[in-house]
Amino acid sequence: MTASGKKNEYAIRATMFPALTLSDGIHMVNEGDIRSDMVVKLLSYLLYNHGRNCTVQELTSALWQDNESANPVGALKNLAYRLRTILKKIWPEVDFVITGRGSYRWNPELSVTLDCEEFITSIRKGERADDPAVKTRCYARAFELYRGRFLHSLESEPWVMPKAALYESAYLTLSRELLDLLEQTGHFEEMEKTALTALEIEPFDEHLHTSLIRSYIAQNRKEEAESHYRATEKLLYDNLGIGPSEEMRSLFSAVMEQEHRQEMDLEVIQQELHEAQLVKGAYLCEYGVFKKVYELESRRLARMGMTIYLSLLTLHPEKRAEDSGQRERELMEKAMEQMGSVVISSLRAGDILTRYSANQYLIMLPGCPYENAKEVMERIRRNYDKVHRRVRVRIQYSLKEMDSRDVAFHGDPLHLVSTLRVLVDRLDPETKEMSGSIVGIALADKYPFGGTGEFIQLTDRLLNRIGRPQPARLSRSFVKDEKYVSYNPAPEIMRDVEEVSLERGREATYDVEFRSRAHSTWQGLLHGEGYQGEPFSSELELVSLMCGKRNYQGE
Repeated sequence: MTASGKKNEYAIRATMFPALTLSDGIHMVNEGDIRSDMVVKLLSYLLYNHGRNCTVQELTSALWQDNESANPVGALKNLAYRLRTILKKIWPEVDFVITGRGSYRWNPELSVTLDCEEFITSIRKGERADDPAVKTRCYARAFELYRGRFLHSLESEPWVMPKAALYESAYLTLSRELLDLLEQTGHFEEMEKTALTALEIEPFDEHLHTSLIRSYIAQNRKEEAESHYRATEKLLYDNLGIGPSEEMRSLFSAVMEQEHRQEMDLEVIQQELHEAQLVKGAYLCEYGVFKKVYELESRRLARMGMTIYLSLLTLHPEKRAEDSGQRERELMEKAMEQMGSVVISSLRAGDILTRYSANQYLIMLPGCPYENAKEVMERIRRNYDKVHRRVRVRIQYSLKEMDSRDVAFHGDPLHLVSTLRVLVDRLDPETKEMSGSIVGIALADKYPFGGTGEFIQLTDRLLNRIGRPQPARLSRSFVKDEKYVSYNPAPEIMRDVEEVSLERGREATYDVEFRSRAHSTWQGLLHGEGYQGEPFSSELELVSLMCGKRNYQGE
């Protein structure tokens, strides 16, 4: 209630995407105006829970962890006083915070609208709508409301972290469904604008990049489609150490096929093919093309019995203590460019190579016995040392003879250092709470977790320790002496696969194959308990899969 006793004299709108602001349409206050992290935390918590009383115990637990305050009750009282003082300077007649018996709350007589609540409400309306036009309007409204990660400055707070993951997952799902709707209804210009806006917030989501490429193709802008594919391929390699997905590669192949005009003169076609053969050295192609050639050679191998060797060439640039994570990535990219030139010039015209990851090339050597293949790889090593000395690297390679049955590069996910086995001892599908422990071949010990929030924090710390997959950004850490690894091309193997495979949880056992970490979220595949490589694109989606639920909730 206001000081004058009138109800709803002020209508307050609060935003939390990506930071806290309060406005009545005339006056506004933001985090910078408040100038106190703790006051921002208190105001954010009371606003987010504006529909109920928040007990003193609940608030002190949310604001201070691990006995950070010797007298949390007194500190909370002081914070509430400071919050009221700050808000009174802007709205002197309004009482925003009400003190109860052992509790605090947002004034229930004061109207308040939160962007995060409206975001979920708009999505729900869109889901219930049968009319595509109504569904599109609701989704577009929700899309407009999300302007960045929920309470970005407080993202390390335990109560904020799961909600931020929830909203980010909802935003990604929303963006994908909105883009699909715009494509189905033929609104390709709006589809392009929507994809570009979403990519500003989620630059590493492949579905968004694929939708943007589709919008270019639909508008007959094939050069832009090809250019964006090339840029996306480089973005994924440079930042996540992975290549484009099969869907994106197939889309790119379709674009390239459409570029060829109908030609009835075989002699003209033969001349084009002949010109394509004039490039000297080995053939460098993107991974999708390499995979097709691999399948073709595999069939030929079964029929002709010829010898083909595959080699995985890995670079380990020398690290210096003063180098930052960004500097290490720049050195890696420079070394890979130099190595690519050396490999092309060192191999025959019939040899094929592709960039397999951020620091690896995959090479196919047809008609080459083991002794010759080994000599070829040693020649590449020698040529690199002779020609390029600006970026010092340790070169490692492996050779494997290809056989007709060898049609995949991945087998048991437990062999991958970035696969963690999650042993679930307790699981509640309704609350999505679970406890248990985590093991892996690159982990020396078994690491327990006591809840879902702790599982998320522990997993990120373990992946940072392993150094794979590379995170798109560095989260703040409050763990003393926590070691952060930007990217480790060759993590140490601590345990045998057989040893890890024997570990079992009392309730469930999952193998989580992490492929990337974009915007502090996870992407990968889930194995076990009925899942066979089920994809996930966020922490929330992974937890939902583990708990047997695929939908997200508003709370």
